[in-house]
Amino acid sequence: MISLDKCLKLLDDGFSLLTVGENKQPNYSWKKTQSTPLTKEAFSKQYNYTGGYIKKDGAEMAATKNVGIVTGYDFLEVVDVDLKVFSTAKEQKEFWDEYLDFLEDNILDFKEKFVIYKTKNNGYHILYKSKRIQGNTKIAALEGHKEAVLESRGIGGYVFLYD
Repeated sequence: MISLDKCLKLLDDGFSLLTVGENKQPNYSWKKTQSTPLTKEAFSKQYNYTGGYIKKDGAEMAATKNVGIVTGYDFLEVVDVDLKVFSTAKEQKEFWDEYLDFLEDNILDFKEKFVIYKTKNNGYHILYKSKRIQGNTKIAALEGHKEAVLESRGIGGYVFLYD
């Protein structure tokens, strides 16, 4: 999990963050963070949450296991590149290299406008800001596969943060 200090720096930099449990779901009601980030104090409390609170439906709130960045807030959008849909590492590398070359060739100053980080499942998150942001959208899927290789995460979404 990304360190608390790095999370607090991201909050200072104007991002909205949330915490998630083992089930990859936010471990608190996070709707407000889509328009207003948690304060550093409130985020620190969520970050250090160890579980045990019982919700109205009888379910126990999960302890914090990871951190996500809220997309849609302050025009942040992310392209989630999910390479695990390819059968081999060679196919993954070939797709990624070709896709990245395409982006760099067709978007002026791509490297200055976009941030890319690797996910734990050999995928990538491409972060950028856009005034035309929408909700989460499946962009491209391989024929015969259920999962998309490219999805956007926009209004109402989030992606995990990785160190």
